[in-house]
Amino acid sequence: MEYPAFMEDKRLQEAADAYKVKYGGRFGGGEPDGGLMYETEDGETACVPPDGATADQVLRDLKSGKPIPKLWPELVYDPDLLY
Repeated sequence: MEYPAFMEDKRLQEAADAYKVKYGGRFGGGEPDGGLMYETEDGETACVPPDGATADQVLRDLKSGKPIPKLWPELVYDPDLLY
């Protein structure tokens, strides 16, 4: 899911706000492709939705009551990319 699409979807914004109240962290655009990314409150872990995730899947994940790092794969740092 692309970050701009996430920002434009009111349902996702409301669910993300509720998620952040419970777990902290932040949502943003990942580099270099601008896809959706979640970073934990301590900044130690960044996760991205599974490949091909739809807005409905991201919404289900946000409302599931489970921490995103348990549902989404961790963003792998690539030292060869310029972030």
